Amino acid sequence: MITFQLTWVIKLIYEGKLELELKSVESITEINFAQTLNYLSLAKFKLRLLINFDVVKLNYGIKRILNTK
Repeated sequence: MITFQLTWVIKLIYEGKLELELKSVESITEINFAQTLNYLSLAKFKLRLLINFDVVKLNYGIKRILNTK
């Protein structure tokens, strides 16, 4: 039997300055951070909030990522 991990991802842009990525995953991995930095560089954004809803308290799932390039 094949099982798949179900992942929900929604990306929003707020006033052309802030990008939000909403996820519901078991944990945020290094791959998620690498993708986020790549998206920030390509879109020329400085700030992105990576929000994971699969946590006990929502503030545990919020990661602020800055593009310093």
